[in-house]
Amino acid sequence: MQNEKRGLPASKLFLLLCLLLPTLSAGFLYLEYLTHIEFFLHVAAIPLELLAGGLLLERFLAYKEKDQKRHQLMYIKSYLFRSQMRNLFISNFAALEQPKVTMDRIQNSSIAQLLDIRKELADFRYLSDEAIETVVMEYLKAQSVFREFMEWAITNDFENIFLDMIYLLHFIEDIQLFLAHHPDAFFIEHIRSDPELMKKVLAILQQGLYSFLDYVIELKEKQPDILNDLLTDYQATANMKRLIDRPVHKRRFHDQNPSSFSYRDRSSGRDRRIQGQNSSPLPGVSNATCNGQNTEPE
Repeated sequence: MQNEKRGLPASKLFLLLCLLLPTLSAGFLYLEYLTHIEFFLHVAAIPLELLAGGLLLERFLAYKEKDQKRHQLMYIKSYLFRSQMRNLFISNFAALEQPKVTMDRIQNSSIAQLLDIRKELADFRYLSDEAIETVVMEYLKAQSVFREFMEWAITNDFENIFLDMIYLLHFIEDIQLFLAHHPDAFFIEHIRSDPELMKKVLAILQQGLYSFLDYVIELKEKQPDILNDLLTDYQATANMKRLIDRPVHKRRFHDQNPSSFSYRDRSSGRDRRIQGQNSSPLPGVSNATCNGQNTEPE
């Protein structure tokens, strides 16, 4: 089997040029020193000009690539925030007692007002321990999302995101470890006895609130249409959660069949009525209706 020939990596080739071009300039300068021919001075400047241009181009391309990755990150966040992490953020804001931040308030706020909301979150308080427990469990459900986000950060060289995801995944592992040993207990009851752990949990939940608001501000500046779609989805989900949590009052019937109901006969175009088996006949209706048969008024 023949070995495939591979060229030098771009980074090594660039480093080689950085060493070679100044050496070449130095050689021309040495020739000028020996021959006193001024032409060699002009030739010696060419490799240095090429090197300076290469450095500037490399920096420009690196900046452009980083900018493209940031743009890609914005769309990835849009997908994650609108799908797998939606319940997490909705639960986190809904659990707040102070400040009261609703999706409607966020949607109707200017950038300056959003920054004010962010400042208000410095002094935040939750409704109850049960509310905190609900948010913590949402973080547990989002474990796979944080892991995928961490892998993306590694691939695209976003160190700050990588460190944040590692911190969150360690936190989730702590929750899993506790639930594995105490499946019927509440995690919040455990951390209440450890002030440092409680401080850590609250800091993570607060950072989640900050992250959402920072992304909202970014979209407000760059992609207001995407922001509008995002918050519309959040409001619809929040309304649905309120409907789900509302107690349902079931109607009870004394017997299985309703007393009567009507429908329109397509063939005749007239309204017909059907009467249940366990109810008394309707006025002006023959006894045949007691058997659930269709009939018309006599």
